[in-house]
This record gives sequence, C-alpha cells and structure tokens, in this order.
Amino acid sequence: MKFKDIFQPKWKHRDWNVRVIAAKEITDQKILADIAKKAKDEKVRLEATKRLIIWEQLHEEELINQCKKRTISTHPKR
Repeated sequence: MKFKDIFQPKWKHRDWNVRVIAAKEITDQKILADIAKKAKDEKVRLEATKRLIIWEQLHEEELINQCKKRTISTHPKR
C-alpha cells in the first residue's frame, strides 16, 4: 500500500479489488455515476453501475455505446 492510498477514499485506491469493495458500500449516487463512467477497470464500473438507482445520471448515449461495443465483441459477424 502506498502512502497516498491512506488519505484518499477507498474508491480511488490503486488496487481494483479495494475499489470494487468500496463501490459496494457507496450510497452517493453522484459518486457511483462518476465511477461507472470513468473507472478504468471494468469490474469496478460494473459494480458501480449495479448500485446506481438513478440511471439517468449516466448519459443514455454512453450506455448505448457500451452496449453496442459489448454486443459487437461478443457476437461474431456472420
């Protein structure tokens, strides 16, 4: 653990495992929306997205683009 990790919120920790656990504990919808949009690790983004109550805080366009990317990558062209 780095010195910096002690003084910042757990959802900003270097270790993605710590960030996932933190996302499970966060109730602030603005922080969850920010994590869901900006987290580099997909597992952290997914956990934050699952915890969001106010889906409108994520831009509809961003959600559509994410879904398209996942659909394209999981379904090969015929």
